Amino acid sequence: MWKLFKSFIFHLRSLLAQTLTFLTAECVVACMPTAKATEQMDSYTEGKKTEAKTDNATEEHEQKRTTTKTTRTKTSTRIRKTSTRKRTRGTRRRRRKRRRRRRRRRRRRRRRRRRTRTRRTRKIRTRTFRTKTTKTRKRRKEHLEQKQEKEEQEHLEQEQQEEQDQEELEQEE
Repeated sequence: MWKLFKSFIFHLRSLLAQTLTFLTAECVVACMPTAKATEQMDSYTEGKKTEAKTDNATEEHEQKRTTTKTTRTKTSTRIRKTSTRKRTRGTRRRRRKRRRRRRRRRRRRRRRRRRTRTRRTRKIRTRTFRTKTTKTRKRRKEHLEQKQEKEEQEHLEQEQQEEQDQEELEQEE
């Protein structure tokens, strides 16, 4: 799409150059209608022609600048046009945008954190924090003790069961 647009612009430019040369030549003829004038006009148009040629040269240069690379696939060789010049402006703009976004995010996060932090600390200050921790510790301790007792009881029950089984076996014998 971009290449098409570019070529179209080049075409327009060459057309404009041609029309300009024609008009200027006409003006020259109108001003000096003599043999000398025609000579001058011819030289003028020649100069313009060379200018137009240089335009074409720039176009050719542009085409050379975009080198053709062939990429091999299983089915066919595709010709891909790749530009050798770096397109910096767009990338720079994108990077700038990204940086801005990151900065904004960071700021927002910081603000949020600050707000929440102050609230949290206030809550902690209003409560008696130490007693809470000791309560939880006590609860944990009790829970652990209960667990150990349960395990011991289960272990004892298992042993008793084994003894009973053994006794039964002996009686049967």
